[in-house]
Amino acid sequence: MNNLKFWLAATLATTPLQVFAADSDTLANDGSLPEPAVVSGNLIDNGYVGTGNTASLPALGVDTKALTAAELPTIARLAPAVPNAAVNSTPRAVLGLDTRVQLKPAVYPYRAITLITLGSARCTGWMVGADTVITAGHCVHRGSTGSWYNLSDYTIYPGHDGINTAYGSCTAKRLYTTEGWALSSKTEYDYGAIKLNCQVGQATGWLGFAAAATTKNLPAILDGYPGDKPLGQWVSFDSIKKENSNWVYYKNDTYSGMSGAPVWYDAGKRMLAFAIHTYGGPNFNRGKRINAEVFKNIKTWKNAQ
Repeated sequence: MNNLKFWLAATLATTPLQVFAADSDTLANDGSLPEPAVVSGNLIDNGYVGTGNTASLPALGVDTKALTAAELPTIARLAPAVPNAAVNSTPRAVLGLDTRVQLKPAVYPYRAITLITLGSARCTGWMVGADTVITAGHCVHRGSTGSWYNLSDYTIYPGHDGINTAYGSCTAKRLYTTEGWALSSKTEYDYGAIKLNCQVGQATGWLGFAAAATTKNLPAILDGYPGDKPLGQWVSFDSIKKENSNWVYYKNDTYSGMSGAPVWYDAGKRMLAFAIHTYGGPNFNRGKRINAEVFKNIKTWKNAQ
C-alpha cells in the first residue's frame, strides 16, 4: 500500500494546462455548449463508491424492469459499434492466450462499468458522475463520414452481468464528443460521453479519473462487454508497456464491444481511470490517454446539466 501511495504521488503530479487546439473542443448532439470546466493544480477527480442501495433506484429515475428471456439474446446478438471506414483501426485484439475472466459486477467499481446499447449496436462505458457515462467517440457519433446515433436508441445498463440488471437501466438525454472525431475522424479524439435521464451513479458509484504525468508500468485493469464472449462483463489485467502524449499501450485482451471501457488501476481507496480503450492490435491494444485536454473535457461533460 505504501508503494502505491508513493506511485500515486509521483505519477499524478501537477500537469500544466495548455492552449487547446480546436480539435479538442466539444460538440453536443443538441448543439448545446456546456460551460468549460475550470481545472487547476493536480488533475485528479476522485470517484465515489456509491450507496449500493438498489431500493433507491426508482427515486433516482432508473428503470428497474427486469429483462425478459427474449430480450437477453437480442442484446447478446447486437453488433459492437466500430469506427467508420475512414479509420484504419479496430478495437479488437486478443493477444496470444486469452486471459479475460468473467465478473459478477455487483460490487464497486465493477457495477459502475456500463453496457451501452444503441439500436443495433453496443459498446462499453463507465460512470464518471451521477448521470454521466464516458465512452468512445465512435459509440456516440459515426465520425466525419456519418452523424450522431439516434438518442432514442440508447439504453445503458450499469453492472449488467449477462443475465441480471441489478442496477436497472437508463436512457440518454444528450451525447457529447470532440470536433476532432466528429468532423475529421481523428483517432486521437475518439472519445465522448452520454448524459443520462437518471441519477443511477448515486447507487453504483463512479470511477475517478486523472491525467498522470507518466503512466509507464502502472497497473492496467480493463473490463467491459466484448462481442466474442457470452454476454456479461469481462476483465483482464496487465500494465502499461509504453506511452506517448495521446496513447497508452497494454497487452490486456480486448475485443469489439469493449470500446469505451476504462483503463484504470486500484490505488488503495482510489479507483482512477487514466485512459479510454478504443483500438487494438497487432502487438498492443491502446487507449486514449487522459491528458490535460481530455481531463478538462470529461470534467466539463460531468458538470453539464
